[in-house]
Amino acid sequence: MFTISRFKKTIAPVQKNVLLFFLAFFLSCEGTAFPAPEPEVAMRTQIENRAIEYANKKQYPEAIETFEQVLKIDPEIYTSKQLLSFLQGREKIDPVLLDLNIQGSFFQSRGKDAEAIAVFGQAMQKFSSSPYAYVKLAEIFLKKGDAHQALRILDQVLRLVKNNWFISYLQGAAYAMDSDQKMAMQCFQEAFRGNPNSADVRFALGSIYFGKRKAEAAIAVLEKVGELNSEYVYLPIVYDLLARCYLQKGDRVKAKAYYQDALASGRKIPDLQASLG
Repeated sequence: MFTISRFKKTIAPVQKNVLLFFLAFFLSCEGTAFPAPEPEVAMRTQIENRAIEYANKKQYPEAIETFEQVLKIDPEIYTSKQLLSFLQGREKIDPVLLDLNIQGSFFQSRGKDAEAIAVFGQAMQKFSSSPYAYVKLAEIFLKKGDAHQALRILDQVLRLVKNNWFISYLQGAAYAMDSDQKMAMQCFQEAFRGNPNSADVRFALGSIYFGKRKAEAAIAVLEKVGELNSEYVYLPIVYDLLARCYLQKGDRVKAKAYYQDALASGRKIPDLQASLG
């Protein structure tokens, strides 16, 4: 049976990642144990943090090169793409705002949330029309488990930016955290319409379909993740979910096939092994 205390214990190892946060919620509802993040996730975060550190030291060529490495791992990381665009001069930005965005991101990457909130707050006050600081603040509040504050900030962003898939994605994460599965699904569907090439969006939407026992819909969304990004850091979990979806449908052959894919990716799933025999 699902309880709030059980939910908190389930997500404790993975609070720093929004995707894993709400996926843990759905899997805990299914009675499935959720493990710590994959090693590749930590590696991606480490590279991204190194890029932010270079930018904070104004070592822009090194920062650009390192952000490009991050986007080779996952080309749809919205905030990394934004910072890279600023640093390359493809998107014009006031130098003071750039410094504030980088400094806030640096504090955030070091887990100094209070300092990051203060810096992004300055950016919002001085440059109220720039959405980056709002998005980063929403991410921080999501990490802290404050879905209501995250949604309040995202509502402000929507006054600045219309039809942005990443904003819809973060809204979905916030609603999922707030146990509003209906709104979460609507937001993830909107994000999917805006960017069907995002593996994160497909993972999110597929996860919520799985949580609602909509196996066919989950399969339709999840099966293209590997095709879109064969290096996707959560691909082993996607295979795990696909195996569970086919098991829900009663298709043990395809369930076993995806179970084997998950095993080959280094993921151990003892409960699935027991179910598949």
